[in-house]
Amino acid sequence: FYEQSYWSESRKADLKLLQQKKYDLIISHGIDTLTLAIKLADHKIPVIFNAHEYYPLEFEQDKEWLRTEGSRSLYFINKYLPQCQHMFCVSKLIQDKFQTHVKINSTVFTNAPNYIDLKPQQVDPNKIKIIHHGIALRERDIEHMATLIDHLDERFELNFMMTMPDKTYYEELEVKFKNNKRINFLPTVPLEQLVTFLNRFDIGYYILPPVNFNTKFALPNKLFEFIQARLCLAFGPSPEMKSIIEKYNLGVISDEFTPQSMADKIKTLSIEQINTFKTNAHKNAQELSSTGNQ
Repeated sequence: FYEQSYWSESRKADLKLLQQKKYDLIISHGIDTLTLAIKLADHKIPVIFNAHEYYPLEFEQDKEWLRTEGSRSLYFINKYLPQCQHMFCVSKLIQDKFQTHVKINSTVFTNAPNYIDLKPQQVDPNKIKIIHHGIALRERDIEHMATLIDHLDERFELNFMMTMPDKTYYEELEVKFKNNKRINFLPTVPLEQLVTFLNRFDIGYYILPPVNFNTKFALPNKLFEFIQARLCLAFGPSPEMKSIIEKYNLGVISDEFTPQSMADKIKTLSIEQINTFKTNAHKNAQELSSTGNQ
């Protein structure tokens, strides 16, 4: 059933079109392309599987999804991943999880951007600028993250820079917080300008509640973008993110996945400490860029 449902008429057409050319290497990005890549390779072309998530548990909080789509993903991994020559994983713990099913050569390849030659900006003690950037999706519960500002004094401002796949939700957020003078919603900038833009802020802020396996062990691009921007980091206690922040002394980790817990940590910071964390990001920016994946 899984095989039949996968090979829709459009996917068969994709395969036929791809078979018109010759390839030296095929890279499959994500579970949806793995079966197609193996079929295209036909045991003659090496395939690398680029795993952005651990797919069988991607939405494990939904029991019906786990029984259907999760089971489907696990089937395809068990059948087709052994036919790949190598695998990339975004974090060590996701790599380890795949290895419990399939013993395959693999490499942790983080979502780090290229190294950018910047210097940390000194903090204005009267205006400490916090920023979060990401996607405005209702399930991200941005309004909950925004309550951080309610637990901080007047020196702090909180900025959000969000892409808008759900424009209605984004507009709801703007309306909800329009009278709060310490919360700003900023227009997005092109990706290639993101790190340089972030450099003008002081603290990169992110809380990711562990609602499933992938959110628990995530190692997202924004962590590395904040580092390239030479910011102090203020993150929730997600294991992979916490490990890097503590190893390189880059900022603070909240005790819980709540804005109140995060504010308790931020309030302990002196201006000198924030500047020190920004300097530490600067010292380690080269290692924690895409260069570290080479």
